[in-house]
Amino acid sequence: MNSPARSICIAANDFALVARNGGIGTHNWLLAHVLADAGWRVHVLYCGPVEDRKALAALPHLLTGRGIEFTMPGQEDRPEPLRRGREAGYVFRSEQVRRALERLHREHAFDLVEFADWGAVGFRTIQAQLSGSELRGARTIVKLHSPSSWIRRGARQARASADDVCLDFCERYAFEGADVRLSPSEDIVRHVAGIGWSVVDDVILVPNPFPEPLPQHPNRDRSAAREIVFFGRLETLKGLEIFVEAANRLDHSIRLTFLGKETQRFDGMRPLPWLRRKLDGRQFSFLTDMNRERALEYLAEGGRVAVIPSLLENAPYAVVECAVNGIPFLASRVGGIPDLLPDPDLQDFLLFEPTAPALHDALARWLDTPAAARAELTRRVRALAVPSRVNAHVAKRYAGLAQPTETSLSAAAQPSLAVQLFCGRGENTADALASLESQSGAALDVALVVDGESPNAVAAQASDYVLVTTPAWEAAPDMTQRITDALSRRPELSALTSYYRVGKRGAIRPLGGPPGLASAATAYGNGPAVFRVDAVRWAGGGDLPDPRSPWSAPLARLVSAGGRVDVLPAYLFSATDAPAATSLEHTPLPQRVTARLAATLERFPHARRVAAHAGRAVRAAMRRFAR
Repeated sequence: MNSPARSICIAANDFALVARNGGIGTHNWLLAHVLADAGWRVHVLYCGPVEDRKALAALPHLLTGRGIEFTMPGQEDRPEPLRRGREAGYVFRSEQVRRALERLHREHAFDLVEFADWGAVGFRTIQAQLSGSELRGARTIVKLHSPSSWIRRGARQARASADDVCLDFCERYAFEGADVRLSPSEDIVRHVAGIGWSVVDDVILVPNPFPEPLPQHPNRDRSAAREIVFFGRLETLKGLEIFVEAANRLDHSIRLTFLGKETQRFDGMRPLPWLRRKLDGRQFSFLTDMNRERALEYLAEGGRVAVIPSLLENAPYAVVECAVNGIPFLASRVGGIPDLLPDPDLQDFLLFEPTAPALHDALARWLDTPAAARAELTRRVRALAVPSRVNAHVAKRYAGLAQPTETSLSAAAQPSLAVQLFCGRGENTADALASLESQSGAALDVALVVDGESPNAVAAQASDYVLVTTPAWEAAPDMTQRITDALSRRPELSALTSYYRVGKRGAIRPLGGPPGLASAATAYGNGPAVFRVDAVRWAGGGDLPDPRSPWSAPLARLVSAGGRVDVLPAYLFSATDAPAATSLEHTPLPQRVTARLAATLERFPHARRVAAHAGRAVRAAMRRFAR
């Protein structure tokens, strides 16, 4: 009996045809086709921008013919509005993708789910998976393409805001938390290791899939050199400034063309007027609206050499596509480009350091080289770039990644969870306690903390974990099970928070970091939290959040002492919009509420003992229960 086909979902924030894409979109497109050709069931979940709606409408039918399903997140996957403010776009998209993947995985049972590092599209999914709540049976992959910190380095930019800090955190979190970490080159692995990412020996080097060559036109003479073409996005990272400086030193009879997408302003100007000023009246062509196929056809017409003078690169498709199609090119000696050209002689002739003088020398050498020698160089490059060989290797490596990784918790004693419920003068205490009645997964020890007292970990020292909450929050029925399972899976955590719903006023979805912004409510939330009792004692004296002050302060202290706090991305607590009674001491309790409170107190003996000192209203409820 044949084994069922392996299944992969590519959660793509960039994809060929839908947008005028970059390398990530080309990679996703090619990977989908390579694996489909190898017999995989491939699903593309597209969550990026749409620049060509006609292409988008045609894409599902086009891909279905190749055995690839294509969908986008639906309305049912859209996250609830936040209570205050707006989420950063990348966080919102990550949550939307998490919800869509949860739904799709139930239907398709994926073996692998792949994300790019850039944009942290897998952040929320991996955050949920680490806590054991989603994608059971699937392995997550994050592949290094171009993390935001790496892009800023190449563009010579610093972090501009706290949002950059948060984006870096989310990208790093997703990469470090994935089951499988891939990279097409060693250079970018060294970069992320150098900025503090946890990079161990299990980062797997897998090349990007190669495209098939375009149809050839044998009558075209590609050895001539009548035109020099800047090939890449018109931005600093791709070396536009050094190209202009080098080109200005060349004979003005040599034609110049700029072939790429406008993405950046220079001295406050768009690229075209800036180039006119910098090139001082020199004639040039400016082509910014070509897709991948048209751009390659233009370069392949003959008499042109593509120049790729990037300041920083990983494994760029601009180089790969020139090599595969026999298009003459010169490229900077950076990142993974030398790995794509493993012949030392070819490297010496075709690669240059990313400076204007070095590029000028490389161009002058190319122009002075006889046409026959240039043609031979191009032939040798093409002989190294064999798509069938590379793509077979890629398919083989992915087959080795598709292994079940379901982590089962070892049989251990049922954990114990102390609940310290700060009831003040009694508002909504019955409802909060009632929400704890149906909990399973841990032995509960509930204490009511009244006015004049503060929560303290010492009181919970006999328990494994302690939850600090108030009557304003009702727990979801599976709160205890999910949160104790997550803490059991993740012994490195000192505390865990979750998502919160606040009636009709919206949701609260903390990030879980970064640690440098731990004091901000958006980092770890401003609601109930579960602490590992040992970690709280170790971190300095047993302080727990006092609901009369900001919840985030003790979490920040825990993080600053070396603890780790995270978020379980599920709505485990909810608060009602209804105003609470000002005091149970002065507000009669309805009989139904009195019965619920009394029954709940009966279930939790410790709560009943503490409640005997909690105030006249609670004592009265207990007396009525006794009758």
